[in-house]
Amino acid sequence: MFYYHSMIRFKYLKRKEYEEGAVDEAWGGGRKTSRTRRGVVDVVSLAILTARRPKGEPEIFEHALFGNELRYVYPTVRLWELDVKRLEESHNPFDLALLAARRMIDSGRSDNKRIAFLKQLGGLLDERGWTRERCLALYRFIEWALLPVDEKKLEEYRNWAQKEEKKMYVTVVEKIGIEKGMEIGLEKGKEIGKGEGILIGKEETKREAALRMLDKGLGLSLIAECVDLPEEEVLRLREERS
Repeated sequence: MFYYHSMIRFKYLKRKEYEEGAVDEAWGGGRKTSRTRRGVVDVVSLAILTARRPKGEPEIFEHALFGNELRYVYPTVRLWELDVKRLEESHNPFDLALLAARRMIDSGRSDNKRIAFLKQLGGLLDERGWTRERCLALYRFIEWALLPVDEKKLEEYRNWAQKEEKKMYVTVVEKIGIEKGMEIGLEKGKEIGKGEGILIGKEETKREAALRMLDKGLGLSLIAECVDLPEEEVLRLREERS
């Protein structure tokens, strides 16, 4: 459920070693063999609380119906209690996702803080040296958690994202390309029909985005998913480019 080095994992999961034996009955007698499994980890679940709860609220779920009873006790992680400095220094992707959720709480309704946190987390991604696919997947969550609400602030973030496109893993940059494509399509639509114009502009921009992502070395399946094109079409674009 969690990566090995996650702080939460160390807090709630216990690493252990044990030896399990097996008896193999054979003709004329039995022989006992043993094998050791090292690094086996108990699997547990926990609740990640993103908003403060009433004091004294039990960390337990109980349900009873027609003689059946269920009592489920679980640990909780309160985002507002996590150590921000340790999360910032951690090289575990899950901890960076937790930091984004924590910053969502810290920012409150301030779009200025959200933009500042987006820039900070983007910088931390750059420093980690992870694969582009991993960074892109993680930044999708970060953007979801911290994207500004106000249209003017959102435009401010988009302008910054465009300038940082070469360094950043900003998914909103590709969204901007699609929107521009729709604008181009609308202009063409004056001549060939509004609906058809939007489609042409959007498809052209998808291909341009796919070509840029191919130049950056991304995988075919990831590109196809990001720009919403068939994988065969992305492969054809790569062959044409080579």
